[in-house]
Amino acid sequence: MLRCAPAAADGPESHWPMLLGAQYTFVEQKQTALRSPYQGRLSLRPGGDRQTTHTIGLYTGWAPVSWGQIYFDAEKFMGAAVSGATGLGALTNGDVVREGTGLKKQFYIARLYARFMLPLGSATAPVARAQDQIPGIEGAQRLELKVGRLSVSDDLDKNRYAGATRTEFMSSSLWQNTAWDYAANTRGYTDGFVLAYISPVWSLKYAMFRMPLYANGQTLETLARARGENLELTLTPQAVSTIVRLGWNDGKTDFAFTEVDRVASFGGQLSGAHWQRAPASVRAQLGPDFQYIQNPGFNRDRCPVRFYSVRLRLEY
Repeated sequence: MLRCAPAAADGPESHWPMLLGAQYTFVEQKQTALRSPYQGRLSLRPGGDRQTTHTIGLYTGWAPVSWGQIYFDAEKFMGAAVSGATGLGALTNGDVVREGTGLKKQFYIARLYARFMLPLGSATAPVARAQDQIPGIEGAQRLELKVGRLSVSDDLDKNRYAGATRTEFMSSSLWQNTAWDYAANTRGYTDGFVLAYISPVWSLKYAMFRMPLYANGQTLETLARARGENLELTLTPQAVSTIVRLGWNDGKTDFAFTEVDRVASFGGQLSGAHWQRAPASVRAQLGPDFQYIQNPGFNRDRCPVRFYSVRLRLEY
């Protein structure tokens, strides 16, 4: 007599603390010289520049109960950005967000938060081990709450093909929406919460985070004095391999990150599946990057400038 196997129960693979991932990213970038009839303290260096950056990250998680998880991430940044990360509306090496200008080159707490989940149906989905993702079985339809120290872009403005400077596009206007001036401290993190409804076809998220005392500052205000509020509706169509991102703000409310009022990007990805080549699990990545800027700093008086880079990434 045949018997059906019992359905897998919701919950993590283990209730013990675990190392979810580790990474090292090296970037060497060269900025070419440019014509500069005048310049200021925050301009690109007219003679060009060449710098290297290194980031190390350790990402851990613990699921003491099936409906609750705790995450702790530590990172370290070393090196410097070309031209001191100034002179442009978008960073040409997005990893320097973690530099924290003026801060010591030491390990710091990137994320420390709790995640709570309430399933709303019987459907479940498997979850693989990844950075800030404990493996196991989760409800496919659920309410979710994250609270603690986070990066706002961890949950909002997600893009499958353009959302990570360490593995994808390096320009900050390609891996995120730079017209969205989200709350963040000097290194790109802040305190707050994300409340979300998640389903396989759509999600609705509301988030509130502490704003910095001043632009790109390390000190955060209380939620009562200054806060960033976000509401995002996400629709999940059939699998696509295109990238489209549009952003706009009124040009009067830039505060926490950068002075970009409008941004538009589009592109696509060619997958090896088209010639029957299955995607591999990337553990080491080495590749070049080239960026051409027509009007640096939105200034037509300064001639175009080019950025050449090579990036090495190792991950567990």
